[in-house]
Amino acid sequence: MKLRRIAGLAAAAPLVLLAACGGTPATPLSANWYRNTEISSNLSGTEESLVYSVTFLPDKEVDPTISSEGLRMSYDTGEYTVRLNDESIPWESGTPQGYHLHSELTMTGRVALDGTAGEDFHDSVVSDVWFLSVAEQLRPVRSEKTVVSTLPMMGEKDVASSTYTYRYRYIATYEQDLSKSYVVYDDLSREDDDLTPKEIKLGKSGLFFDNEQILFVIRGIDLNSSFSFRTVNPVSRKEVKLTAGTPTAMTITGAAFTVNGAALPEGTEVKANTCSISYDIANPGSPQELTYAAVTSPTDNAYRSVLLTMETAVYNSYGTLQYALKQAVFNDK
Repeated sequence: MKLRRIAGLAAAAPLVLLAACGGTPATPLSANWYRNTEISSNLSGTEESLVYSVTFLPDKEVDPTISSEGLRMSYDTGEYTVRLNDESIPWESGTPQGYHLHSELTMTGRVALDGTAGEDFHDSVVSDVWFLSVAEQLRPVRSEKTVVSTLPMMGEKDVASSTYTYRYRYIATYEQDLSKSYVVYDDLSREDDDLTPKEIKLGKSGLFFDNEQILFVIRGIDLNSSFSFRTVNPVSRKEVKLTAGTPTAMTITGAAFTVNGAALPEGTEVKANTCSISYDIANPGSPQELTYAAVTSPTDNAYRSVLLTMETAVYNSYGTLQYALKQAVFNDK
């Protein structure tokens, strides 16, 4: 399983959204992570923290005790945490107030070969991204991501040789006009890795966001229609397009998460929107399924349009990771 896919198309693999490059954004943005969604530039005092449980579900079409070539993967329940703060951001034109979004995913798993279990492995994804306010169209400035990702090795006869762990880090920075991105990919298993930044020219049509801010930025979009956008996949170091199908409205009854330390009253109904996102490429893989709380009121947005659940496919169709919000601490802005 590539945790780069868990997290970014999660916290997942790569994703993107909104910042106009050479034109007026086709999709308006609102600061739906605040109670008052009309806040666009007064970021002082912004502080939010979210905690999700991450559960592994084996592929229902595969015998849960054995998969291809007798190799099986499983994961304990993991945790995904997200923290948002306002921060002064060094930028070409000064130090404007913007956002710093930090996220961490931790998973413990193991493989079994023909019924023999291997040792536990510990995978993680740590991500940081800095971007400007809604008044500046959430323009990305910089992102960093460090990944420890364990993959199954097909064809091995010994369970001890049936996994390989990747360790890598990447850093992405942007020109102020979003004409170019510079990406450094660092293979942490090599001491002689080439750390020369790769220059990537960015297109001028449509919307653009850094991969690491996508799950957050979708909170600021009116999810009443389909949308698309561009981003840089920092692993392949190429600009790619993502598309979202038309969102579906739904109502969740009995939502099991706390808000500022208090459980929701029994029977509380949370209106939500669900959509799927995937790359517009030849082999996009499985789409990422996302569900966000709907805006309750422009001036009293109770659930801050928070990401409620997410589903991402595990490498090589071994199963699915299901993220579910457990704790939310919101600002009162």
